[in-house]
Amino acid sequence: MTTLTNRPKAYSYVRFSTPEQMKGDSFRRQLEAGERYAATHGLDLDTSFNFHDLGMSAWQGRNKTDGMLGEFLSFVQSGDIAKGSYLLVENLDRVSRENALDALDTLKDIARAGVAVVTLSDGKVYTHESLRMNPMDLILAVMTFMRANEESEVKARRLREAWGAKRRAASTKPMSAISPGWVRLRDDRSGFDAVNDHGIGTLYFRAKGTPV
Repeated sequence: MTTLTNRPKAYSYVRFSTPEQMKGDSFRRQLEAGERYAATHGLDLDTSFNFHDLGMSAWQGRNKTDGMLGEFLSFVQSGDIAKGSYLLVENLDRVSRENALDALDTLKDIARAGVAVVTLSDGKVYTHESLRMNPMDLILAVMTFMRANEESEVKARRLREAWGAKRRAASTKPMSAISPGWVRLRDDRSGFDAVNDHGIGTLYFRAKGTPV
């Protein structure tokens, strides 16, 4: 009978992009999916390392340069995580949302070191051998990374547009009643009036702060 110490090691990598997602179900869902897979497939889930990037985007590879995925990669390269181990992730987009070429390099680096990457959503196992010998595995990985990167690009563009709209609105209309002591917000919120020792003066200011 195979003892626990002889079972292949598995490591769960959990990531989501925004701190608000911590309030939801993402963390529990990803963690429990890894636990179920390890138990079902006879793997020893190593919890001595917490490879969790909570509230960190993978769009520009920050989880690789500044996060715990980078720590995982360094342990793989040093041999502290042994060949034959498994990295358990919900989907490939948890690993990377960079452009498909860079994202594929990350997957290949892990697989080339002898660590299999398992996507828990579909039970797919990516190894160096499968990526080399099975064109469909390679195509599926590339398509997944392309879709994830496109989604992140769209979100980033929409966020930039939203902030741009807010800045344009702020240039014509006050965003808050908070102001320096020498001006007072008008009742109709159309701009500010200058205030002197005798009350509101005759010097008027538009919302953008330029005198008229």
